[in-house]
Amino acid sequence: MAVQIRELHHVGLGMGTATADEARDYYRDVLNLTQDAGRWHIPGIYGYFLDIPSDVQIHLLGSDGPSPYSKGPGKDPVENHIALVLQRHFVMSSVLVMAGAGSCLTSSSPS
Repeated sequence: MAVQIRELHHVGLGMGTATADEARDYYRDVLNLTQDAGRWHIPGIYGYFLDIPSDVQIHLLGSDGPSPYSKGPGKDPVENHIALVLQRHFVMSSVLVMAGAGSCLTSSSPS
């Protein structure tokens, strides 16, 4: 059975911590995106969540080097990725799948 994509949840952009501030300023000040003040604290991950009017977010994820959550080269959730909401309330976070870097499938609570 084919997996059905319900929506794009967010796009995650990995970068250094200083670059995260510059990127936030650009998205906020030039593109007029709103910063999500509800971003939870993620130990070891600096950054911001920005709201796009279509209920999709851009996650600016700052880490100078591999994050504390890295499982090795190409397996760091702070690297560039997309998160899709799939049928049956699953969230698939694909980390450069087209480049063969791998993916992670985690369940989420029903909305």
